[in-house]
Amino acid sequence: MKSTKLKKKLFSLLAMTVVLTAFAQQPILADETDEVSVDDRIAAVGFGKVFSSDPQKEILNIFKKLDTYTEKQDLKKLKLLYSEDYINNDGYDIDTYMKSVKNGFSSYKIKNLFTKVNNIAINDDYAVVHVTETGEAETLKPVEGIDGNGLIISTADVYYYLKRQNGKWKIASTNIMDETCSILYGSARSVYFSINVPSQVKSGSEYTISLAFAPMKEVFVAASLFSSPIIYPMNLPKTDFKAIKGDGVLERLVTANSDNYNEYAVATIGMTSPKMIADNQYELETTGSAIVMRRVNVFHPMPQKIVKKRADKPAEKDGQQ
Repeated sequence: MKSTKLKKKLFSLLAMTVVLTAFAQQPILADETDEVSVDDRIAAVGFGKVFSSDPQKEILNIFKKLDTYTEKQDLKKLKLLYSEDYINNDGYDIDTYMKSVKNGFSSYKIKNLFTKVNNIAINDDYAVVHVTETGEAETLKPVEGIDGNGLIISTADVYYYLKRQNGKWKIASTNIMDETCSILYGSARSVYFSINVPSQVKSGSEYTISLAFAPMKEVFVAASLFSSPIIYPMNLPKTDFKAIKGDGVLERLVTANSDNYNEYAVATIGMTSPKMIADNQYELETTGSAIVMRRVNVFHPMPQKIVKKRADKPAEKDGQQ
């Protein structure tokens, strides 16, 4: 009976993840800046052509606006920074991506975010920007049986691809190389859960999901490991939970999907501790729960077709027919 209650709470947490995964996929904030840059103001009064443009500054300004509009949850202005034919490496077009961002905005409050621009490479009207994103947020609602809202911690390694359209830089696509997101409730907020997976696998191949954390005394930890395609809206499966031994490690072998989707490796975690209810009588009390996810990019290589050349016929000797 106690096991059934724990599973129900964990599945409730799993359902919450469907709306919170957008946190790991959307722009991360740095320092806030004015919505209209100095260059924009100059251009507005007709003197923009007098000054030579600096593509790198223009691109950095795009990211500052991206940060500002995300912090203000201004979807209308945020969408203007993207090309109409935007697509990311999960197959999200501009409409699907904005729906996922809107869904995320309704589920959490941003606490602390930072974007580090690692490199900008510009080639005429095209640019590639490599960034490292880190963020922290708080869910707007708790989960059943655990006091307090959840803590969300997210990191991502992303390449943004920009193109200049009608003199303005637009985000044309994004390629998320690596991404982790942890959603922690109750006593799980003070635990570091590490999920290990390969960053890229071939479609249909097997790989191992490994969950690890520092062992804890008098804490019973159960977890479920599985993989789920990155689609919108997400459809997370129900799976069995296994008790984690004292070494704090759980592993599972899974098979990558063959449906042209990237996927998340997911760990759903429940933590319980013994609680005395009478003399020499104890019951397990749920003290914490968590969802930990990490991206696995799935690639579908197209086999090369090798055309065999026909062997030339040997030259005929003189006098032979």
